[in-house]
Amino acid sequence: MNRVAGSKKPINPAAADGATTSRAIKTEKTQNIPKRALGNLIKAATKALLKNLSTAMKSIVVDGHN
Repeated sequence: MNRVAGSKKPINPAAADGATTSRAIKTEKTQNIPKRALGNLIKAATKALLKNLSTAMKSIVVDGHN
């Protein structure tokens, strides 16, 4: 059995394998977003932000607040 340096506990190969597989699946799902969809999401969010900012600035100018 394998041992970790400085540890008296043996490493369970099956448990180590399971953890690695689990991480790989999570990473795969995260990277599975199409670039076009992500770009469209960023574009829509930016457009909404700028629209709200523009409306807020017009409101400040019209109301005369500094």
